Amino acid sequence: MRILFMSDRYPPHYEGGYEINCMTAAQAMEARGHDVHVLTSMFGVDGPRVNGKVYRVMHPLGKDKGSGLARRLGHIKDAYLGRANYDIARSVAERVGPDIIFFWRMGNVSIFPVRAVQSLNVPVVYRLGDYWLKEYKTECVTNPDLTRRVYRSILYGGYHFHDLDFSNMAANSAALARDYIDNGFPREGLTVIHNGVPKEMVREGPHPRLDAGHKDVRLVCAGRLVPNKGVGVAIEALCLLAGRDPETEFRLDIVGNGPGKYKAALRENAEALGVMGRITFMEQVTREELISSFSDYDAFLFTSVWQEPFGMTSIEAMSQGLPVIASRVGGIPEIIEDGVNGLLVRPGVPEELADAVERLKHEPRLAEKISREGAATVANRFTNDRVMDMYEDYLESVLRGYKGREAQFAARAQ
Repeated sequence: MRILFMSDRYPPHYEGGYEINCMTAAQAMEARGHDVHVLTSMFGVDGPRVNGKVYRVMHPLGKDKGSGLARRLGHIKDAYLGRANYDIARSVAERVGPDIIFFWRMGNVSIFPVRAVQSLNVPVVYRLGDYWLKEYKTECVTNPDLTRRVYRSILYGGYHFHDLDFSNMAANSAALARDYIDNGFPREGLTVIHNGVPKEMVREGPHPRLDAGHKDVRLVCAGRLVPNKGVGVAIEALCLLAGRDPETEFRLDIVGNGPGKYKAALRENAEALGVMGRITFMEQVTREELISSFSDYDAFLFTSVWQEPFGMTSIEAMSQGLPVIASRVGGIPEIIEDGVNGLLVRPGVPEELADAVERLKHEPRLAEKISREGAATVANRFTNDRVMDMYEDYLESVLRGYKGREAQFAARAQ
């Protein structure tokens, strides 16, 4: 197959796991003998770039538009850039001549390039890894505020929405798939394909911190530092742990970056709670460095307070045998079975998070079981090989179905 991947961002210039997973899939499909091309934006570069089969040529839309007149001018600029992306996307797609187009997140380049390439009568598949498409529909198509809906629709092409083909969609969790179905997207053709990690990543043998000989407890949170990730809950839980057990040195490393105001608020909260001396903020850490550091910790805290579609860092931690304590939200229960391969707690409840940490500390057999079963879960269910088999089968089935329909139309026309 000749596959055109389309994503608003693409490594090495990216913000989260979505873009990394896109690159992983593109490279894996190339390694399997498919002819893979990638169309993305100029995010992270100072102008159009074409590196081999990666086209960094679409305009990224602005994120922080300010307020008042500046905000309105920002909207108008985005509307112009989105329409420019229509022509750019169509030109690249015509040049590539794909058999199938694989959309990833497109929210930061608008819906216009999606409409452009779909008009070429090529089968399309959407990879759903977050809520961007549902949010676009809510903002531009079904918004109950008529004025806002019309304004947004004109600016961002909402009037094209009902022309888009959503018959082939692959969500990264059943929870995300249900959410899209509940918001009016078609159930038929929507499949679930979870994310994965390289099988070579899965640690063999016991986790180094399971020997119970150390008197400190080292905890880690990792991800974008934004409110819906719930890092403040981990800080509050750390305060509770320090108060309950002053003989144990509880420490928390917070890995990730985010808006300056939110990071400052986290630090202020830690200072107010008296635990700033127990916390290390780490921003410039590569994914590889983070994963290799998991052997230094006793537990990974996945503290999301929103409906997390999947939770990539949770399976990365599990692959290393690091026990995971996670919020019971979104797709997380599809990964973690409470008390078997991890612990689940209610989101936004620091008392439950602290209780779970203490449970691992005082029940070494449970910690050992969770470590072992977590790594086994990843090895059996969440490896890239398994995920890529499912991608390949799904894309090929879509292409076969499309060719079958074309043959039927041709026969009827004769």
